[in-house]
Amino acid sequence: MASRVKRTNKPNLRQTAFTRFMLIVAVLVLWMGGISVRLVHLQVTQHEWLSKRADEQRTDERRSKLPRGGILDRNGRALALTVRVKTLYADPTKMADTAAAAKVIAKVVGAKEKELAARLLEAKSAGRQFLPIKKGLEETEAQLINKALDDPSVKKPDAPNFHGLHWKEEQRRSYPYSTLAAHVI
Repeated sequence: MASRVKRTNKPNLRQTAFTRFMLIVAVLVLWMGGISVRLVHLQVTQHEWLSKRADEQRTDERRSKLPRGGILDRNGRALALTVRVKTLYADPTKMADTAAAAKVIAKVVGAKEKELAARLLEAKSAGRQFLPIKKGLEETEAQLINKALDDPSVKKPDAPNFHGLHWKEEQRRSYPYSTLAAHVI
């Protein structure tokens, strides 16, 4: 009798590699599909809630520049200091009548009424929201202008209490001994 040899099944290496590759592709497709479904769910069904939450998280902070350090000589005398000053600026887009506003502002600030009215009208027609009126004012001068421009009918959170006028804090360098050690500073 002929001896029968037992045959062993050798796995087809190409078939095994292809099956593993297809399994990895299927997992990746399912994963990407799940992420896509979640993104659609968030963007379509929860849009309002997410928008409201984003608005609540947003903060509007106005930070002024940190003051520059003072420069002192070896005896501790100040050669250069930083002084906080204010700039009065107008937002002409918030003013109903620029000519009447220019008349009141020019009287208080000491500017020429016609020139100020022309600048306000030009800025309003261009849609500019920042028009400097007077720069480099110290705190006492700013308080006097606030008192002079106080309009009880206007309700707004910042001073001066006048439609379209605001303050911006800035810095100015002061040299108490003028040209002393100017080449060093």
